[in-house]
Amino acid sequence: MLPIIKADGPEQPTSTEGNGQQRTSKEGAAFGEQTGHDELLRRGLEPVGSTDGKYQDGTTGIDGVYKNPSPPPDYVIAEYKYNTAGLEKGLADGTNQMDDQWVDSRLIDKVGREEAANIREAIDAGNV
Repeated sequence: MLPIIKADGPEQPTSTEGNGQQRTSKEGAAFGEQTGHDELLRRGLEPVGSTDGKYQDGTTGIDGVYKNPSPPPDYVIAEYKYNTAGLEKGLADGTNQMDDQWVDSRLIDKVGREEAANIREAIDAGNV
């Protein structure tokens, strides 16, 4: 598994409403996803499929998949979190976020069938 990349954000997270209140969990999720996406773009990674850094409330798929133009690794699969949030464990389908089965069952929805096959090959070769 690749290391977690931390993208810097404000020390005191505040609401996008500008009222000085703490962010809601949805605002935090949106901020985390956009900040993480921007950081991977800054590092030169290329978004694959529907990866756009936009938080979509109520979705449970992979947040981002990126192709690395300077491997290794060939691809990066990202699940963004904000503040103290962690990966979810014991989901209804019996998986944990970012485990092999969880990724595999969501990959086609994020990147399409052809690219998913390429990414699975890279996973099998240890290049993700």
